[in-house]
This record gives sequence, structure tokens and C-alpha cells, in this order.
Amino acid sequence: MNFRYLLLAAVLGLSACNGSDTSTNKKEADSTFSDVANAVKQLGDLNAQLDAGKKAIAEATQDLSGIKDQRSTEEKRRDELKTANDAAVAAAEKRLRELTEANDEAVAAAEKRLGELAEAERTKAVDLARAQSEYEALVGKDGTSTTAGKIFDETKKFDGLKTGVVAEQGKLDAANDSLDSLLGKDRKKTTEGKIFEAQKELDDLIRTDPENLGRIAKKQAELQALQDDVTSEQGKVASAKNELTKLLGGDLTGKTAGLVFDVDQKLAKLKLDAATEEAKLNKAKKDLDDLVREDLPNPGEIAKARKLRDDLKAEGEKLLSDARKDAARILAKASADAGRFDDAGKFLTDAGLNDEAIELYKKAGKIDKAAVLLTAAGKLEDAYKLYAPEDKAITDPNPYGAATYGSVTFDKVDESPSVKHHSMQLGDKTVWFTAKAGHLVAYAQKDKNNPDAKRDPQAAVFYMSYTRDDMPKENRPVTFFFNGGPGESSIWLHLGAWAPWRLKVDQPNVPTDAKSGPPKSYPFVGNPETLLDKSDLVFVDPIGSGYSQAISSDVKKHINKDFWGVDADAKIMRDFVTRYINVNNRQSSPKYLYGESYGGGIRVPVLTKLLIDAGTTGFEEDKSDRPPVVLTGSTLHSPILDYGSNCSTGGGSSCAGYVPTYVLTSDFFGQSTERDKNRPYSEFVDRVRTFAREKHTGAITEFLKSGDAWAAYKNTAEGRAYLGEVVRLTGITATKLSEKLPDKSWTITTYTNLWEKLPNVVVGKCEPDRKQNDGYMNALKPGFSFNLYDTRMVVQGSVPYDFEYSEDDAFKAEMKKFLPKYLNYTNNAEYIASAELTNKELKNFWDWGTNREGVEKTKTSTLSDITMALNTAPKLKLIVTHGYFDAATPFFQTELDLDAKVKVNGSDIKLSDRIPVYNFEGGHMIYYVEKERPALKRAMDDFYDAPPYSPPTVASVQKSAAVQ
Repeated sequence: MNFRYLLLAAVLGLSACNGSDTSTNKKEADSTFSDVANAVKQLGDLNAQLDAGKKAIAEATQDLSGIKDQRSTEEKRRDELKTANDAAVAAAEKRLRELTEANDEAVAAAEKRLGELAEAERTKAVDLARAQSEYEALVGKDGTSTTAGKIFDETKKFDGLKTGVVAEQGKLDAANDSLDSLLGKDRKKTTEGKIFEAQKELDDLIRTDPENLGRIAKKQAELQALQDDVTSEQGKVASAKNELTKLLGGDLTGKTAGLVFDVDQKLAKLKLDAATEEAKLNKAKKDLDDLVREDLPNPGEIAKARKLRDDLKAEGEKLLSDARKDAARILAKASADAGRFDDAGKFLTDAGLNDEAIELYKKAGKIDKAAVLLTAAGKLEDAYKLYAPEDKAITDPNPYGAATYGSVTFDKVDESPSVKHHSMQLGDKTVWFTAKAGHLVAYAQKDKNNPDAKRDPQAAVFYMSYTRDDMPKENRPVTFFFNGGPGESSIWLHLGAWAPWRLKVDQPNVPTDAKSGPPKSYPFVGNPETLLDKSDLVFVDPIGSGYSQAISSDVKKHINKDFWGVDADAKIMRDFVTRYINVNNRQSSPKYLYGESYGGGIRVPVLTKLLIDAGTTGFEEDKSDRPPVVLTGSTLHSPILDYGSNCSTGGGSSCAGYVPTYVLTSDFFGQSTERDKNRPYSEFVDRVRTFAREKHTGAITEFLKSGDAWAAYKNTAEGRAYLGEVVRLTGITATKLSEKLPDKSWTITTYTNLWEKLPNVVVGKCEPDRKQNDGYMNALKPGFSFNLYDTRMVVQGSVPYDFEYSEDDAFKAEMKKFLPKYLNYTNNAEYIASAELTNKELKNFWDWGTNREGVEKTKTSTLSDITMALNTAPKLKLIVTHGYFDAATPFFQTELDLDAKVKVNGSDIKLSDRIPVYNFEGGHMIYYVEKERPALKRAMDDFYDAPPYSPPTVASVQKSAAVQ
């Protein structure tokens, strides 16, 4: 069917669809048909151009046909000439080859024979010369043996010998008369033997007996044979010369007579004939080249005709392509005007107008479709930018700090974050992400009694985030990270653990120059273990740390101290999380919390409960209408769950929770003798757990009762067995420890057996010169400084800094460079890595009390918060991670704390059965240990990938109990 009618039918069909809405008024219909008429007119013009193009193509084709007929006749004549010429050349070349081969064979045969004769003559001459030389050496050059040569020399010697013999004969005869009685006549025979031997040797040289020739006679015979051979070969050479004369002529040059001369004459004639034919062939080739040559500067006639044909064809195809593209644009515009953007985009992409389709989708808000086209074109960054805000640098002039009474006025708070795009390799993919830094105002919750009242802007909370903005928010988790202290910023989890980049601390290795000062820097590296592949990441700084500050406004004048307390801190973090969710439209996203140390044991459990209790009441309307998600899960990293049960913080408590860390540290330093190195490490850990639960805990119970109870226990079989095993496990017996007496004076106590006198020993002081009680680590490594957060790290003597905080300076220096370079954020104020260390008042002002309903008020513990959260949200996912060598928040203490029985949804359970604990060969900051990072990442991956928690069936619970 004619293209124009197809196109007209499509346009009329589209117009009919446009007019199918019964509510369209007459004016709109007239406008539609007017558009159709214009479209039809434009199509008519295009078809006229197309017809003109086709006519030009037909005329060019007819001209080309005539040229082809003429060229065909010329090519036929050329082929005939070429065939005849090829045959003549072939015959001449064949005859030439035959003569050349005959000549070559004759010459080669003659040369070969001549060479053989010459070589034989040379060989015989050499042998003759050698024999002549030997003969002359024997008989002299005149051949008489009377003037020179070995024979002459030997003859002279022989004559001299005979003369000497005669001269001495008289002397010998006289001597023999006197010697006969002593030597006998054998002496004379001996003399005669030597002469006999000389005569024999002479005979071997000159003997002429035909049956037994001497050596000289043999050489003379060989020489005669050589002379005979030479005479024979000379005759053969003369014969060969005669044969060569016949071939080359009398002068042996090959230029006057002979077979070679005749062959050369014929060959010369053949070459002349071949040159004549080659000239004819070259002319034919030139004529052909003039026809078919395709050189752009000087093409042949056929090439010109072909180019004309191709140009006309290309022009026709371009006209047709342009017509199709114009038609696609017309159809796309009509579809877009009707609101059918998907159809409009398809018209454009089918016509190859992808760039125009991308722009159409962008204008229509069809970002996903535009991104697909950009991605297919390899423009990954352009595709990502469709979802992400533009890069933006921020210079924040506000002076933030950790001052107790510090604040910033509300009117100076700018909530616009800095923005910077980055890409990184995650697995086998290159992914783009957005880094942001800035403040969000954490508003107080609405007053239920006065919902219209002006809301209180409590604090400007500083955060740093990494988001993959091209992923659907309803499926993309977001995780909020908090460090501990209290008073720590998120710098450690940020630059040490989970961001796209990190500092390589490489614990437990201690720098060689640790005695002189802390490290000034660590290697800054890309982070293949980042959690960005699983979740968007938001690192949050509590008030007074980082750049977070209380706000003073006309509603209320807050100061930093207002948020320094267990409840106040968790509540302001709840309000920040809610604000972040609303500002970034993350109501439907899966949400996670991640806390470390105090952040993992106190802040996150309390925050978990607060968020679950609040539900969606603080969420703003989500226009996507997707179901909201309150909280999906929480990670408790190296947590302290109960300050009352920890013997370092809850005076008078049992230190049983520290014993496995003590023993594993002793094993690391080679002082424990109990671990079988051929068995899995986990088996030894389990054995130490069992010892701590079943033996040490019972012993400490007796120790804490009274001195008498302990004395009695030590003398029992059980007590003696306990003391023997604890010494073997720890490697510690006699030791000296310093301690503070009740009158505040200091003393040094000598223990013959530490465990008999002080079984409930604390960790001890981190440096020898500190004014603190000594403890286990001081007994294990006396005179050493140690790192509370990883007990494998020690250095002899005291150091001029806090050894347990050795990484602080390097992290703070990196953050100063990192913020402007990677997050586009600049502030001249100091980034407060630790408010606790910057402002010593924070410890004193921190409110450890609680007003939370249902929470024990006498000791700071979050076990009840966790229990209540699980009762409200039974599907909540929880996980605990610990390092074996953490003496700040030991792993076994958490396991003991989670052994507490609680009531969850009507059932009595142990929290340890509900919350898995994953332990690693690391310290407090597990992620500082290079070899443990992949395992920690795998545990987190499994946590994110796991479905919401569901209680095990009765059968699986019974099986688990049986296994235990």
C-alpha cells in the first residue's frame, strides 16, 4: 500500500481516538481536525518530494543502463585480447622455462663434476704434501739419508755410540775381571741388551723385507701410491676440461660457441618477445583501470556511475528516513498532546529518535523510561542525574561546638544540604550514589492537647548520608548510624566501618613508633565492605558532637545540656529520624538502626522502642500511597545493655562476664596452656564460656558473700578444682597489684595466688602511671600500657597520650579534609569527634535516670526497652555483634544479660533465644581488624536479606533445646 495512505490512515485513526471522549466540545474537535488537515498537507508535501526523488532515481538508472551496455562491449573485447595475450605469454614462458631448466641442468652437472674432480685433486695434493713432509723428515730433502733427516741423525748417534763402546771396552774388560766375583757375567749381558734394543728400533725403521717392511719403507710405499693417484686424477681433470670446452667454447667463457651460447641467444629472443607482450598487457590493464578505477581523486567511468547510483540511493533513503522521522514526530506530538506519553515515546524510539524520546519522557515526568534509554546508551551518570539533585557546595558559617550551654539561633539554621555525586564498583557493577552533609531541625512532637501550637525547633542535627537515588524508595532500606560514649560523633562507624571509603586502621597491629605518639594518619582506601549495596546510609551526630547543636528560638531557648541524658538523647534522635523520613519521602522505605557501644546498648534500644511507640503519628502524608514502614530492624554493635551488671560500671557486680575475654587474651599472648591448637578456636571459646557459667560464677557468688564463705569454699574439692583450672586457663598466679585503700592512700599488694585473694578482678588501668587500681591486664602484662578496646594491643611502659584512643587524631585530621572533598561541605569550626573528651562536663551533666514507662529506674538498662519493643513489634529483626578482645563491653557479659527470662507476647523466653549474637576475633571496633571485615559484612548482609522475624515452630524449638 502507498506509504502516504498508511500514514494518513494512522493520523486519522489517532484523531479519531482523540475525539472519542464524549465530553470533548465542538471547539476542541474543530481544533483536532484542523491539526489533522495540517498534518495531511505536510504529508502531501513530503510525498511530492519523495516522488521527485524517485523520478530522479529512475532517470539515473536508465542512464546507468546505457553506460553498462557500452562498457559490456568494451569489456568483452578487452577480455578477448587479454585471453589471446595470456595464451601467447603462457606459451613463451613455458618454452623459456624448458630451455632454462635444460641449461641449468647441464651447467649444474658440469659444475658438479668439475667440483668433484677439483676437490679430489685438492685432497690428494694435501695427502701428498703431508707424506712428502714426513718422508723428508725421515730421509732429508735429497732422499739419500746421508745429509739430514731423522735417519741421518740416528745413524750419527749410532756411530758415536759404537766409537764410545770401543773406547770403553778396555775399561769394561778390566772392570769385569774385578766385578765377576760380585756381579757375575749378567752385567755384560745387560749392556748388550740395550744395544740390542737400539738396533731393533733402527731395524723397524729401515727394514726392506717385503714381508715385513720397516716404517720408512711403508711411508715410501704410501707416497708412491699417492703419486700414482695424482697422475690418474690429472688425467680425469684433463678429460673434464675437454667436456667443459664443448659446453662453453674454446675460451671457456660461454660467449663464442657451445651449447650455453646457443641457449643464451634463444633466451634473449624469448625475453624480447615477452617484453612486447607485457607492453600490450599493460595497455589493456590501463584501459581496464580507466573503466573500473575507484581512486577518489580520479575515479573510472564505472566507479563514477556507481557513485552516482549510490548517491541517488542514499539521497532517496534519507528523504524516506526524514519522512518517517517527521511522521513519527507528528504522531508523537499528537499522542503527547492527548496525554499518551508512552505511545509518543515509542513512536520516537521506533524511528531511532532516542534523544528526543528521552527529552519527551523527562518533560512528562517519565523518569524511569528516560533512565532506561540513557542506561542502554551507556550514559550511566546522566541516567542517575535524572533522580538525584545537582551537585551543590555549602559553606556553613555557624560556629558549632560541645559547650555545655551552647546553642545556635533558629534563624541561622539552613537545612539545604551539600550534594556531591560519586560512583564506585560494587561487585561487578558500577553504581552512582549521592553524598550529602547538612543539618535538619528536630522538631518536638506535636502537643496532643494543642495540635495547632507552634512546634518547638529543638536542635539542628548534623548528618552525613549516602543514597542511591535511582532505586525505588519503597524497596530501598535506609539505615541510621550512631556511635556511643555517650558524647561520641558517628565518625568511627562512618570513616572506620561502613561508608564508601574508610581509614585502614589494621588492629591489633601496633605502630612501631607508638611510644612517641599516636598515628597522624591512616591509609584512606575504597571500602568494598560498605553497606551501600544493601541500604542507604545516614550517619548521625548527637547533640554537642560533630556539628550538631541545640537551637535557641522564640518558642524555647535550648542548650546542648538539655539533650544530655538517656531519655533526652533518645527522644531528640527519634525526632531527627522522623524529620529525615518526612523531608526525604522515606515513609515507605524499610528502616534500620545501627548503634555501637553506648549507642548500641542504650541509645538504639531506647530509640527502637520510642519509634515503635510513635508508629506513623509523626509521618507526613506520602503521596505515593505506599504503605508506611515504622522500623524493620536494629543492630547492637559491641553494646553495653546493663550498666548494673557490668563490673566496671556497676560496682560490686560479678566480673564473670569478663573472664572469657581475660582467658582469650592470655591465650593470645601464649600464657594460657589449655587450648588445643589443632582444634577449632570456637571450641575453646565454648569451653571458656562453660567454665565461666558453671564454675567461675559459682565461685564469685561465694566470694561476694563474705570472707568466711570464700575461705570455706577454697578448701572444698570444688574450690580447689576451680583454682587449679583458672590458673591453667589464665596463666596467672603470683603477682603484684597496686590498689587504693579506704583512707585514699595507695599500696602495692603481693599475691602468691591472685585467684585465691581476688577472683573478681577488674580489667585494670590502661597505663602503668595512671592513678587507678590495677587489674587483670596489669597482672598479665606488668609494666605495659594496653588498649581497653582491643586487649591484644600493648606497648611497654607508659605513652604520652591515651593509648586506648590512639586513632582519634588521625580520624579528626581526615574528617577535616573529607567533608569538603567528598561531601562538598565546609565549616571552619572544629568537627567534634568526641564531646565527652572535648567537654569534661558532659559526664557530670549526663542524666542516667529514666522516666520511660515500664523501665527499671534504679539502674540504666535497656533489657526492658527491648522486651517492650518486641511485644509491640513481634516481627522486629535484632542482631548483636561483638569482638572477643573487647574489655570495654565484653561479649560474654552481653550473653549473660540476654539470658534473662522475659515475657514476650505472653510467653516466657530468654532474649538470647530471640536475639542472635555474632562474635568475631576483634575488639570493640571489629571493623578495625582487616581479616574480620568480610565476615562482619556477611553477617550484616544476612541480616538485611532475612525476612521479618517469625517465631520458630514448637518442633524446631524442642530440637534446638535438645541440641543445646
